[in-house]
Amino acid sequence: MSNNRFNFSLRTRLFFSITAVFLLVSFVIQLTLWLMMQSSESYTNQPIKDWQQTHLVSRYEQSSTQSALSHLCHQKKPIDVLYWQQLYAQITINELLIADVSGTPIWSCQQPLPSKNLWLSLPLQSRDDLADALTNKPNSGVELLPDGSYLVIKAIENKSGDVIGVLVSKQQWHKIDLFSHWFYQPSKALMNAVQFSIGNLFWGLPSALLIAFFIARLISIRLSAISRIISFWSKGNLTPRLDVVGTNQIAGSLQQLNQLAQDVETLLSEQKQQVQLAERQRIAAELHDTVKQLLFANNLQLAGCEQALNKSIQQAQPFLKTAQANNHQAFEQINQLIDALKPEAFIGEGFFPAINQMLIDWADKSGIEVQNHISQIDALSAQTCHLLHRCMQEALQNISKHSTATVVTITLIKQEVKQGIEQKAEQNNTLELTINDNGKNAQLQPFGQGLLLMQTRLQTLNGSLDIDTQNGYQLLIRIPL
Repeated sequence: MSNNRFNFSLRTRLFFSITAVFLLVSFVIQLTLWLMMQSSESYTNQPIKDWQQTHLVSRYEQSSTQSALSHLCHQKKPIDVLYWQQLYAQITINELLIADVSGTPIWSCQQPLPSKNLWLSLPLQSRDDLADALTNKPNSGVELLPDGSYLVIKAIENKSGDVIGVLVSKQQWHKIDLFSHWFYQPSKALMNAVQFSIGNLFWGLPSALLIAFFIARLISIRLSAISRIISFWSKGNLTPRLDVVGTNQIAGSLQQLNQLAQDVETLLSEQKQQVQLAERQRIAAELHDTVKQLLFANNLQLAGCEQALNKSIQQAQPFLKTAQANNHQAFEQINQLIDALKPEAFIGEGFFPAINQMLIDWADKSGIEVQNHISQIDALSAQTCHLLHRCMQEALQNISKHSTATVVTITLIKQEVKQGIEQKAEQNNTLELTINDNGKNAQLQPFGQGLLLMQTRLQTLNGSLDIDTQNGYQLLIRIPL
């Protein structure tokens, strides 16, 4: 099955990634702030405290009659306190009393009403809770008594929010400890965190989407510009440079890429100059060894001809014929140099026909038979074709100048070498060019100037040159593909 529908663009991937990160960071920050705000709040017995407010205080405030709590005076069974529909604790109410703002009892489950004011009847440690309740100060309002029961003091307010009295009860609590420790606190924190996050999601999500859109767009535009410059570099045009803005790590990396392009451009320029210099040196050597020597010989022949003319025409004719032959040979050598320097229009599909025609022309001019075993090989690069052409030219020129050969054999094949184990095979293709003649080559040194230049050119493509002089003279050239 194709996965094209999941092949999102770079801008889309950046947009969703930045949105997700922004929302996650926002949630963590909001949760941290909420936890800091709630750090002073104690969750111990919180469901019981909530029950006190909803089932005792609020019920009395809503009815404003003491009878709203009368049913609790005859409650014999413990009252279940639930949290998320789970049993959290059981409460048994032993005493229940309501007093006014002065602390005087106005209703109680016990009859008759207690005669003492609460400021006198309550334990000393509970009077602070009474004072906080009457002044509407925040306080838990719960005190643990020596007998293990709890004294709960809660403020009673009217509809205007004014304190009109207090509710005092003595209770026995039986908590489900496992539920309290392992369920309540994590669930309470999670519930509040989710509520807090959902509330902030209405402004956080649009902000995240907007910020992610602009950031993704800026990054996408920046990467597109970088990709465009790199595409120029890949095509050999190293002149364009990446725009560097700022001094951060990304700007530093882009600056290094610019420097790398500059270094490569400088290196290529230097290599080009070295190749041109080497080619000029080779041409100078060829001119020195061929045309210059022939012209010098012609000067001698013409000088001898001038002296012979003073005696007789018959004596001058041999000198003139020799000078004419030298001029013809110099003309041929100049043509060879021109052929070596002219552009290679045969590079590509016309390479092999041009090479075959070159061998035919050379055989006609040199009088040496050429046995052509060049195989047609596809997909050769222009640099490889150029190198093969130069190697053949140099080898044939050396044979025509220095060899006594009558037959030259040229072979070009693609050698395949397989290496590996089982199914993991690596195939390395190598071009092998063999040029072999049957002459003695007494005057040809193993590595003259031309062969050294050929070897230098081969090194640019990781190629190699081997010479065998045991049977005739053989050049073996290998170029990895």
